[in-house]
Amino acid sequence: MPERKQAQAAAALLAAKIASAQQRGSDTIYPEALLFVARLGLDLRSHLAWFSSIEQQRDIYHYVLSACARAEAELDDVMAGRRPPRTLVRHAPQELQLRGAYWYAGAEPVLVTAMLYNNDGPLMRFFHPHDVVPCLLTTAGASRYDVERTPLYEAFKRYPETHRVGYDGWCGHLIRDRWSMGGGNEEVVICLESPYMKHAMAEAIKAKTPRPGELPNMLVHVMEGELSYCCYCEYTQEMFRNWLIERHGSLERINQVWGTSYQTINDIRTPHHENWDGNRARWYDFADFNQQRFTNHHVWAKSQVRQVDPVTPVTVGGIYYAFSARQGLLGVDNEAWIDAMCDAAEAEAFGPGTMPTDFLWAVCDGRKPIIDLEYHSDIFNWWPNFLHGYAILAMWWWPGADATDMLDSSVPHSPSIPLTEVEKLVVNALDIQRLSSEIIQFPLARSPFALLYSRGSLLQAPPDTDRTIPYSADLERLYNATTPLDAGRTFITERDLAQGQASRFRVIALPSVTYLAPEAFADLKTFAENGGTLLVLGDSLRADQYARPAQYLAKLGLSVSGSLDDESTTEDTPERQPFGPGEPGWQPRLDTEAYHFDQADPALLVGKARRLTVEPLGDGEVLAHFEGGQPGVMRIQTGRGKVYYVAARLGEESLLALAERLLAEAGVRPIAAVRELDGRQPTDIEARSVEYDGAVLLYVINPRNEPATLRIQTDRPFTGVENLRTLERGQYDPTITVPARDTALFRLSGSPTTD
Repeated sequence: MPERKQAQAAAALLAAKIASAQQRGSDTIYPEALLFVARLGLDLRSHLAWFSSIEQQRDIYHYVLSACARAEAELDDVMAGRRPPRTLVRHAPQELQLRGAYWYAGAEPVLVTAMLYNNDGPLMRFFHPHDVVPCLLTTAGASRYDVERTPLYEAFKRYPETHRVGYDGWCGHLIRDRWSMGGGNEEVVICLESPYMKHAMAEAIKAKTPRPGELPNMLVHVMEGELSYCCYCEYTQEMFRNWLIERHGSLERINQVWGTSYQTINDIRTPHHENWDGNRARWYDFADFNQQRFTNHHVWAKSQVRQVDPVTPVTVGGIYYAFSARQGLLGVDNEAWIDAMCDAAEAEAFGPGTMPTDFLWAVCDGRKPIIDLEYHSDIFNWWPNFLHGYAILAMWWWPGADATDMLDSSVPHSPSIPLTEVEKLVVNALDIQRLSSEIIQFPLARSPFALLYSRGSLLQAPPDTDRTIPYSADLERLYNATTPLDAGRTFITERDLAQGQASRFRVIALPSVTYLAPEAFADLKTFAENGGTLLVLGDSLRADQYARPAQYLAKLGLSVSGSLDDESTTEDTPERQPFGPGEPGWQPRLDTEAYHFDQADPALLVGKARRLTVEPLGDGEVLAHFEGGQPGVMRIQTGRGKVYYVAARLGEESLLALAERLLAEAGVRPIAAVRELDGRQPTDIEARSVEYDGAVLLYVINPRNEPATLRIQTDRPFTGVENLRTLERGQYDPTITVPARDTALFRLSGSPTTD
């Protein structure tokens, strides 16, 4: 095929030009990256059976020709002085020191990028070794692969009490069940409470822990990931009873909270998720206990690690369950783990979006780094996750050329990852390392808009449910809706409220926070009285953490009845419709003339048809009405602040509009924002701006399948703009274009306020 010979010749010519440029002292790492991907196409993909059609072969060779031509052009321009080189000083893991949320080489932050499972070979020219974050299996000291060779197996075979009791679901990597991939066929599902198992684990953990310096690349000792745990053994029963007395003080108080009539403390047994009796207060206490006892296990396991290695940062993770209705049943409390024993926060992205990353960053609060030891999301989401706080990302996966398993997710082999995406992956790794100082400015700039992370609402999920509960669904809806917020968004937890951290925000939103402890409500009310803004959405503020009805809304000056999640209500309408007021087919949900923040901008709010009946108990102001005249949106003055209450479940565009207006009313103005060319706010583009080093940084994330041409909106008199990824620079022009499914990072300069 002539195209192959042309591609081979182009690759050979580029290799020669790179060698020549290197002899002249030029940094050629970016052209090398394109040559590396081109050779991947020539030397590997063109020989794979699933790339054997003529069309697929031509696609490979056309890519090689394009990549080589672009790399040559960059080399020629650099050597001729027409553009600066994209230079990158690479740092070995041994050069890095952890300070707060990031690793540094001297004064410079270094964001770490790696590919599973590569610690040597050609990828090390562009990536860090994967064993910067080795998973060492020290939560229990064994895994499904090696348990038979550890003291755990001997204890498991000898003592029946070391077997887990009453929970037949996935074992959460502790150790091997019927669903485990790899290892033997025998189920070995352990109880963490058994003294025999505890002794065996102590021996095994210390045996698996490397001594300082033994793994020279290691930046974080990952004990394990994707963890979960539940057991109903007799040790658990005794622990639960002791915990209850410590929590409530007496059996009388336990009966009062639970609505029960136990005669002795020994009559109490843990509720079971498969035969739950509907007592929500009792289940809440067990879920809380289960999380705390698993947290205590991690603290103990880390103490065993510290006997061998007293210095290396340690982490464990279960981020998959951070927003799950089953987190209490499964014992996962990421916030408690981070506070109690983690020196880094473990992420493991399985899908698009940055919600788990923002949650981890909020919990760590810049004190600890976020690391992803097995990133499973796509290449596009590398940039969003680093811009939201990642310090280390190790991607699944890049096996050797002779690999035979799981090739559909293998970057070099996969037919679903085109060479253009492989190029984007390698260039991402280089750009993120090169622009580390600029990238970290964005997570370090705290958003003034916080979503309440409510453990009470999550732990009150019925234990026999696998479905999404209203709180987690509305939390995700609000998070996704506010992606384009110029000021960004973050989380605040109930533990944060108890520590007095609400005052750091301008707006706190409650998305169907149905169950909330009285102390947390008091903190939120104080926040509003001191000048903050509360946005109350969905079926929020109905009960305390034990599901006992609470008068929170009345204390805010509201009378509310009905439920947005009443199963008997079948009325529902789409969140959007292509009609405007007065047009055929228009079915108004909210009065568009009544709801506005200023006379020139009557904001249209569109929501689902289910609604609440709300009335002010005092001087509340009705901002919007339903078509029948009932209040739809209310504003209540509370001290120096305000509470906004929305009596319908709004669509995402309306949630965004409402959030923007509340921030504007609170005095939050972005330095620079992006808008469509017609002035509208994009509903899918994410952009944020921060001041840094005498200029303004602006990132723009474009998830569209086509380039996005947008306009920068700012009051600053900028004179210059530089695309930091391409190093293209020129006079300031507010019109920018961001490539399809990509992220741009700009430096805006010339403003008198920043120069």
